[in-house]
Amino acid sequence: MPTPSTPRARIQTLRDRYVARRGPERAWEHLGPELGYADGKSLKRALERYCPIYGIELPPRVYEHLNVDERRAAEIWGKETTADEASVIQTALTSVVAPAELPIELPSAEELRERRRKQFERKQIVEEAKKLIPVRVRLDGPIGILHFGDPHLDDDGTNIALVERHVEIVNKTKGMLGANVGDTTNNWVGRLARLYGQQSTSAAEAWVLAEWFVSSVAWLYMLAGNHDLWSGAGDPIKWMQKCVATGYQATEARMELCFPNGRKVRVNARHDFSGYSMWNPAHGAMKAAWLGFRDHINTCGHKHISGYGLVKDPDTGVLCHCIQIGSYKLFDRYAKEKGLREQHISPCAVTIIDPDANETGLVSVFHDPAEGAEFLNYKRARKSHRK
Repeated sequence: MPTPSTPRARIQTLRDRYVARRGPERAWEHLGPELGYADGKSLKRALERYCPIYGIELPPRVYEHLNVDERRAAEIWGKETTADEASVIQTALTSVVAPAELPIELPSAEELRERRRKQFERKQIVEEAKKLIPVRVRLDGPIGILHFGDPHLDDDGTNIALVERHVEIVNKTKGMLGANVGDTTNNWVGRLARLYGQQSTSAAEAWVLAEWFVSSVAWLYMLAGNHDLWSGAGDPIKWMQKCVATGYQATEARMELCFPNGRKVRVNARHDFSGYSMWNPAHGAMKAAWLGFRDHINTCGHKHISGYGLVKDPDTGVLCHCIQIGSYKLFDRYAKEKGLREQHISPCAVTIIDPDANETGLVSVFHDPAEGAEFLNYKRARKSHRK
């Protein structure tokens, strides 16, 4: 083995012998024993260590990495190995034909980086705007919101007649807006698509019902639930919705209602809040009020059960009305199979907001939309009489 005292001439001779003996099929492991080393790695370490010490150029290393076809080409064309990994094949090619200069299909790294910067900037602007969506209320006095629970309009277990009655209540009550917590249709996809065989409404007919529902009332918010999100980026409801104050949002919409008298009321709507308790159906919405934003109204659906709880912020005195909304799908095969008993109070909830009231009377919650509409009419009539 060479040592640090090995003369430069011996290292130069070793390098030259390595280059001279190196054929198309030779590699370090073959040349080591031939040049007096235990194996190829010992030879490689010796050359890589001592060539730089004595100012000797390292032998070319690319040739040993060529694949079988490239090595065969080198034998046929008689080209010597160079430091350029593609030189053998390139030289063979250009000696016969002139390669065509074609445009590159993919964008350059610089173009991609520029596009990614712009896309992130756009995404950042959108996400920042969605953190709290300002909604200017033009109507003076109290307003109402009818929060529709999971509609599942195309399911045979859904009470479509009740949906129609509640739509009518919204449209006939001045100051009443609709709100949808998501899962407008079953939208079975993938392995669940087989379930269309267990309902009388086809997938195409389901979209007809969805379009009717989406265009039936003026919406404060409309969410995409887990069933809606199964459509991916091509969710048809996204293109159907026209009259939604906060737009069609995936999973959540947090908004601030700004009334003409300067009062501001925050509504935090999600398809579902994380957390579940067998002792409290509204646990998820209440947990969000305890640990997250202290908004005036927290609403959610998804679980097809009803619940209500009230949380007070000790710092600001804000009362958060936490509402777990049921579903219009009253007969659920999956729930029956799992032994999940019916826990509906109502498939919807109505919140009446009176911007002129104190904190205690600011929000009133009704599980009967007819009672909620009657109360809203009373509140608006009383305000009109006072004027």
